Amino acid sequence: MTAPADARPHLHPLLQRVPALLGRCRMHPRVDAAGQQVLSWARQTGLAGNPEASRHLPAIDGHRMAGRVFTDSGDDKLVLFSQWLTWVVLLDDHWDERFRPTSQEIDDTYTRLLHVVDHDHAPAHADPMERAFTQLWQVTSAGMGPAWRGRFRAHLELNRQSTHWEIRTRRTGQFSPLADYPRHRRVASASFIFDAGEAVLGTELPASLMCLPAWSDLADAANDVAVWCNDVLTLDKDEHEADLSNYVLAAQHHLGLPPDAAVSWVIDRIAARTTDLSRAARALPAVYRGLGLSHGSARAASKVACAYLALPHATLEWTCEAARYRAQRI
Repeated sequence: MTAPADARPHLHPLLQRVPALLGRCRMHPRVDAAGQQVLSWARQTGLAGNPEASRHLPAIDGHRMAGRVFTDSGDDKLVLFSQWLTWVVLLDDHWDERFRPTSQEIDDTYTRLLHVVDHDHAPAHADPMERAFTQLWQVTSAGMGPAWRGRFRAHLELNRQSTHWEIRTRRTGQFSPLADYPRHRRVASASFIFDAGEAVLGTELPASLMCLPAWSDLADAANDVAVWCNDVLTLDKDEHEADLSNYVLAAQHHLGLPPDAAVSWVIDRIAARTTDLSRAARALPAVYRGLGLSHGSARAASKVACAYLALPHATLEWTCEAARYRAQRI
């Protein structure tokens, strides 16, 4: 395969406007073996325990996303991050299948997940999703300090809030203010997965770096480009499913734009955020020196930064090839 499967009508204008997304990502050489391990793990933990989940599972291909972000990681690390991605997608599918879960259902789910983070064990009467999360948490958090655990917890709590936002827009059929979309979409992408990625890379970023705007500029720009690319590429599916969390649909509604103009409007913002991402990455060496980071700490932070830089392109290719997006439910 020499190019992303052009299954998205808006892929070509996106690549024309954002040439940084052209070409092919590197891929971990043992990605296919990792995919088989993830499927076995999912079945063993009961994640494929019902027909709907069993149907969705092979379509996720989370290992092919992970393989593009962690091209040089050990096989065990590749499998671990692939498992996290698979779990996150299944959680997203869970809310889609529920269609209109109540606020109490959402809160109950996240309260039980937060119990795992707080106590390092599964809650009573855990279901397969909770048991799988517990297993992933125990492996990933081993050796990580209180600051990292606190960040993971805070991001999981933010994901609870973003789920409320997504379900509320679906329930009411009303768009949120356009200016709120970047923040909501950034959090809705399960930002705690980036904390997991940090642990997968075997490092814990120093608090002195994490608190700086220079680092959040990098992380936020990478996340924005990735999720907005997804919104462009899955526009037709989201429109059919009345998914009002899609940034393109929100722009079309609020700005009174025809569909193609709304796509172009979002693509222009993707291009601008791609420039922001490159600028933030170039600034990091000076930031490391200013903080007096050791060579080892700076190198470890750079590994995480490289994962962020790989995220948008990896997301684009994964969205184009993963069956969950290719086999649109329309």
